[in-house]
Amino acid sequence: MKILIVSLFFFISFNSFSQSKDTTANTVKWYSIEEAEKMAKEKPKKIFIDLYTNWCGWCKKLDASTFIHPVIVKYLNENFYAVKFNAETTDTIIFNGTPFINLYVQENKRAPHQLPTFFSGGRIGSYPTMLLLDERFNLVVAIPGFQQPKDLEPILSYISKNIYYSKQWEVYQKEFVSEIPNE
Repeated sequence: MKILIVSLFFFISFNSFSQSKDTTANTVKWYSIEEAEKMAKEKPKKIFIDLYTNWCGWCKKLDASTFIHPVIVKYLNENFYAVKFNAETTDTIIFNGTPFINLYVQENKRAPHQLPTFFSGGRIGSYPTMLLLDERFNLVVAIPGFQQPKDLEPILSYISKNIYYSKQWEVYQKEFVSEIPNE
């Protein structure tokens, strides 16, 4: 009887370990801006930057809902180098050989870092803001505010497939067929 119980316990334990799921396929692979810069030079891809702050409730909601949706995860991982960037960091960041800092951190605890301001041309007015850059780190679009997965999906498709070169957003938006089922 003891052998049966020990064998059963061993089988259940072994079976549960062998069925562990690969959670990396269900999460966005986030990079630092330095990693994205290096990888983009070796293998060009568009860049997606999620600008967040530690105090931003909508940023946390974006992480907890939109950035875990399988369709969004797939778009980001396959078509972009996704960067998560604290817009108020006090770190010095070297990008393209140039140091970027947070100039106003001593005066204001909620001061924006130079780097996202540089990428966006000063167009950051709220958080979260998502910056979509081309392969050469030129801004394609800045998307302010929280986005539901169904709202972000056509934007990612439009940019990742270079459709923005040949078709107006309004036209594409009407034609777009979502992979996300209506809920």
